[in-house]
Amino acid sequence: MLIKKGVAIVFAGLPYMVNDLLDNEVTTFLRRALRRELDNVPLPDVKNAFLETVADSGKTISEQDALEAARLSEGYPYMVQLVGYYMWQSAQRRHSDMITADDVATGFSDALLAFDDAVCAPALDGITGAEKTFLMAMAKDSPEPTQVGDIADRVRRSRSWVSKYRAILIKDKLIRSVGHGQLEFAVPHLGQYLQSL
Repeated sequence: MLIKKGVAIVFAGLPYMVNDLLDNEVTTFLRRALRRELDNVPLPDVKNAFLETVADSGKTISEQDALEAARLSEGYPYMVQLVGYYMWQSAQRRHSDMITADDVATGFSDALLAFDDAVCAPALDGITGAEKTFLMAMAKDSPEPTQVGDIADRVRRSRSWVSKYRAILIKDKLIRSVGHGQLEFAVPHLGQYLQSL
């Protein structure tokens, strides 16, 4: 008797990395897969998730500190995970059942280092020199939005050059439009990471 069972595969990654995987000749079967892109989680939902998860772990955190942790994560799903993990670890190292504002700050600092290594650095590994030039021009304004015209001036390139790389970087979810003629980084802290290079 033959028994058929379904198989489910779930994986996560930066959109441009997923695109590279889908474009691979060996993994054509993945092109038929159901693909979902996660948006940022609303900060009140992140705050509530921190409150609930911390309580479930036997620790406590104030509403204000949970909200600050949510704000620092910017609702970016992976950063939410990292901030939560590292603030919990900070309290754990102190043998405390309470996560304090200092734990949130320490957790965010530790999360940022891990985020840079796991997200920002790999995000830049797959880009061209021209794309990096574009992003470096944007980084001068980070964390504030950048005027598209300023990018053209900074890199001394034509508007068509800027339009071409703007479209590529938006498609790869590294930047996004935030109003007429304005762009910002879609990956949290990517601008600050570029500034540090």
